[in-house]
Amino acid sequence: MITKPFVTRFLCVFVFCGIFSSCLAQQVAIVTSNASLTIRSAPSRTSDKIGSVKSGEKVVVLEKTSAVEVIEDVESAWYKIQYSGQEGFVFGGFLSLIEKELPTNTVVNQPMTSIPPIPQKAVIRSEPIIYKVRPNAQQGKELRECLANQRVIAGAVLMYNMDDHIEKFRSLTDEDVMSASSVLILDRYLKVPPVKPSKHCHYMSSGDLSSDDDDNAVFCKYHGGFWEEKLVKFIVSDDLESSSDYISMDIDDLKLDIASLSGKKVKVAALGQYFGQMFLLKKDMMDMSPIFVEIKNIPREQMKYIIQNCNTGAEVIVSGIVGEVSFQQGIIAEKVEW
Repeated sequence: MITKPFVTRFLCVFVFCGIFSSCLAQQVAIVTSNASLTIRSAPSRTSDKIGSVKSGEKVVVLEKTSAVEVIEDVESAWYKIQYSGQEGFVFGGFLSLIEKELPTNTVVNQPMTSIPPIPQKAVIRSEPIIYKVRPNAQQGKELRECLANQRVIAGAVLMYNMDDHIEKFRSLTDEDVMSASSVLILDRYLKVPPVKPSKHCHYMSSGDLSSDDDDNAVFCKYHGGFWEEKLVKFIVSDDLESSSDYISMDIDDLKLDIASLSGKKVKVAALGQYFGQMFLLKKDMMDMSPIFVEIKNIPREQMKYIIQNCNTGAEVIVSGIVGEVSFQQGIIAEKVEW
C-alpha cells in the first residue's frame, strides 16, 4: 500500500530532478574560436556540417558526449548544443562556459548544480598567430615567381640593415615594398617594385628584421615563405579564413612528416589513382610509395569524379585529416577537388 507521505516525497524528488535536469540543459557557453565554430550532425569532425556559430556568440549546452578528439592541439569532448533553434554537435575546445542568466522568477535558494568547466588548453587567437609555412606545389609558376620576389626583397632588407646603423628597418608591408615611395626604392636597394604574380600577393614580415633572430622572415600572406620549416607570424585576413584550417603541403613533405602529423588537417595536391577500392596519392604514376586515402566520407559527386577519372591517374587536391588508413598513416579525406 502506497501512503500519501510516500507519494508526496516521490513528487518532491521528481520535481527536484526535473529542476536539476533543466539546469543542465540550460547551461550557456560562448564560442571562443578564432573563426566560426562548425556545428555538425554527430560528435565527430568527419560528420556532416549543418551550420556554424560566429566567435563571441552564445549557445545553449544540452549535454556533454563521450566523444573526445584533438583539434589544433586542443583535446576536448564534443558537446550537443542548441543555437538559433537548431541542435547539433560542436567541439568543446572552443567553448567557454559562462554563468546562466537567471529568469526574474527564479527562486534564489533553488537547488542548483555545478557543471565541470570545459578544458581549455589553447590560447584564444586574438593576436597574430603562428603558422608553419610550406610552399604549396599546386600553384606552380605563380608560386615560384612569388618566392623569387621574396628572395629579392629579403636581400634588399639585408643590405639596408648592413648600411644603416641608426634607423633600423623594423617592419615590412606590401605598401613599403610595392609603392614608389618605399624606403627600399628611394635608397636604391630595390631598383623597381617587385611585380606581384598574383592579386593575392601581400608581402609582409615577421619579427624585427633588424635583428638576427631565426623567426625573422619576409613572406607572402597568400603563398607563405621560402624557408622550409620557417615559423612566421601573420594575422588571418578574410581571404585566408576559408583555407587556414588546413596545412598546405606537397606530397614529398607529407611522406616525410606524416608520422608527426596524426590528427592534423592537411591539404595536398598530387596525382590521385583509384585502384580497386583504394584511392592513392602519388607524385607520379611510377611512385611506389603512395599515400593511402580514405574517401568514404566525401560527397557523392566527388566520389563519382574519382571513379570516372582516376583509374589511370588524375591531378587532384585532397583536404582531410591525417590518420590510420589501411593499417598505416594516411589521409581521411573531407574534400577532393580537381
